[in-house]
Amino acid sequence: MFHLSRFLHQEHWAVILYGSLLTIAAALGSRKLNKVLLTIYIVFIMFMTLMYREIGIGKLNLTLFWSYRRFLSSTALRMEILNNTWLFLPLGAIVYRLYPKWRVVLVPVVISIAIEAMQHILSVGLCELDDVISNGIGGIIGVMVCYLVRKIFVPGL
Repeated sequence: MFHLSRFLHQEHWAVILYGSLLTIAAALGSRKLNKVLLTIYIVFIMFMTLMYREIGIGKLNLTLFWSYRRFLSSTALRMEILNNTWLFLPLGAIVYRLYPKWRVVLVPVVISIAIEAMQHILSVGLCELDDVISNGIGGIIGVMVCYLVRKIFVPGL
């Protein structure tokens, strides 16, 4: 049976492809489309980060940049960081499209903090600061891509 979560965790190219396509769709889509995308994407992020995760004891890692220090030496950590970044690219583009102010870069960070807190409370996965940083970077990149795509492809901006 096909499991989307397992597929996206194993096939990193799919995360990049879907993240890129959704980011461009958000940038060029209408506000109405982006409202629908926001709802769907929040559900998707919750699914990817809370469902089918390793049940644990609410592991918590507040060591800043621990995974980044191993970025080059660990393929698994490198892919995890890149997936966490790409996962939030579309979210950054969607919220920027709905509220075209630069302060919307905080929305992906706040959502990431909420997810990490829920992972800790529900004892699923690992709650860590590095994920919040990766997600925040992804949200910022998503905002920048949305801004640039709209500047290039939408006349009169």
